[in-house]
Amino acid sequence: MGLLIQALLDKYNEENNLLGDDAYNVENVVSFQEVYEGKGGWYYHLNCTRKTKGGVDNLFFPEVLRMNRGLQSKLTCLHMVKPAVDNVK
Repeated sequence: MGLLIQALLDKYNEENNLLGDDAYNVENVVSFQEVYEGKGGWYYHLNCTRKTKGGVDNLFFPEVLRMNRGLQSKLTCLHMVKPAVDNVK
């Protein structure tokens, strides 16, 4: 699954001129789920990490649409996941 996501991210990086530390590169696939959304079709929901210059793992969420019975895939969503703020003292 990591190779499919990386291939889609490479295309995204190229289309958005993201290079170096700004580019999305999969360090690790943390979670993976297949989701059926009726007429919308099948999607992969994933949480992945990427390393930045400072060596920090950033969590991001890519969503992938499966098309043509899984023979084609399209990146439909890509968001950084911000850590929850813990206000408990």
